[in-house]
Amino acid sequence: MWVDDHLLAQSHQDLSTHIFIPPHPMVVMARSNPDTDCHVDYCQRHNIAITRRLGGGGAVVLYPGCIVLSLGLWVDRPYDNSMFFTQINQSIIHFLEKHLGLHGWYEDGHSDIVYQGRKCLGGSLFRSKRYLLYQGSLLVDRDDELIAACLAHPAREPAYRAGKPHHEFLTSVSEVLRAHQLPAVSITELTRLFQQHFRAMLLQQLAPYLRSADQVHHLHLCRRISADYPGSMPKLNSTG
Repeated sequence: MWVDDHLLAQSHQDLSTHIFIPPHPMVVMARSNPDTDCHVDYCQRHNIAITRRLGGGGAVVLYPGCIVLSLGLWVDRPYDNSMFFTQINQSIIHFLEKHLGLHGWYEDGHSDIVYQGRKCLGGSLFRSKRYLLYQGSLLVDRDDELIAACLAHPAREPAYRAGKPHHEFLTSVSEVLRAHQLPAVSITELTRLFQQHFRAMLLQQLAPYLRSADQVHHLHLCRRISADYPGSMPKLNSTG
């Protein structure tokens, strides 16, 4: 496993976040993605790690041109996944509107954030009773060559993709800003803004649905993941 481990080990907290720029390219696939979604031979030849996450969604390439938004939180119900996707994505959209000064972002497909028909963020969700793990990758600087080299056309795709290749389906924050002749924002600065302000926006959006951490289930959750992936989990926090 990969970033799931970091947040699951923090699941004794009511809400935990991990927002960062990946230091090097890697392919992250859902547990259910077929290997054919990824160009395995290319990744192996170029020492690009291929790993899986707990949540669903499509395969993605993470690299230093994107921001990873990972959230672990306890909520008041063990269902309504679509509603939680929308609530979290709306928090991200509100953040982009406020800090980039640009409206027009919207949710499409099962969990994507889109601008003018092109995907800018893909999200993934894992649920264990009332614990929710969200992961999103926001494209800030697009690398079409890397993405096409690492990923095949997916076996499953949202209807709005309509068979488009990666370079026609994706967009990035930088491209959208240039198209509207707005000032550029570096990925470092945008990450800093997310780290500084996004948690408060998320808490405001999700306030009616949040609950305190279940310390017993936190330990159960970590032990279950350790059993599925021996050696993957950091040392468990002893809280609770």
